[in-house]
Amino acid sequence: SFWHSFVHHLAYSLWTFIEQRGSPHFLIMGDVCVKAYDAFGTELEEGCWVEPTTMYGKEFGWAPARILAIASKSITCEWPGWAPRVYELKDIRLYGLKRVAVDRWGNKLKINTSVVNSAGARGQVLSCQAKDVTIVFRGTDFVNYRQRDID
Repeated sequence: SFWHSFVHHLAYSLWTFIEQRGSPHFLIMGDVCVKAYDAFGTELEEGCWVEPTTMYGKEFGWAPARILAIASKSITCEWPGWAPRVYELKDIRLYGLKRVAVDRWGNKLKINTSVVNSAGARGQVLSCQAKDVTIVFRGTDFVNYRQRDID
């Protein structure tokens, strides 16, 4: 049918485009990198954290790394105990770098993790996304935090 052929052609065209140009992990205007993305399509920002998700990440002990800089077609990450390293698109894919939320010491936050805020109030992580974390503290409503709020 027409629609079946149309959808098939569209999917093939998209796949060919991605194979030829690579997936859109860097949005570039001129010589300036406007945005960078992790291996799963989540936007990366300086100061956010990533973790490896492929078997190649074992060399880093699977620990999260802080993004120090985003440049044209590359990012610079600092792993605990390692010197900063530059990663291009192929490296982001190879290591499966994925944006994660961490506590102020660089430990990955997970659902049901107990936390203490700067005022000493105890809370529990209810939801953990790449860009924000929802925490409930005793006697309060849910609070959403971005990584910059946690740091």
